[in-house]
Amino acid sequence: MQERFEDSPFYQMILDRGHEEGREEGRNEEAREMLLTIIQSRYAQSDLDLFAEKMVRGINDRAVIHRLVREVAQTTTPEDVRALLLTNIESTSLQH
Repeated sequence: MQERFEDSPFYQMILDRGHEEGREEGRNEEAREMLLTIIQSRYAQSDLDLFAEKMVRGINDRAVIHRLVREVAQTTTPEDVRALLLTNIESTSLQH
């Protein structure tokens, strides 16, 4: 009897990998949203929103996002946040 492709172990492995990648991206998106929420709530009266959104959306490493959450929480000015995000982008670009 011929096995259906959807029932094959190979197909199931690909499907499982796709689900895991989707969950990973979901966790990254939650971390990015958390970082943006902190920035927006701390510096709501600044012009930082659009800049931060653009910078944060480009970060795909959850460890980097979590580090930025800790660092942004310790900033005192929008300029400090801007410098942190720029430094992060520059250092990430140099690593690739």
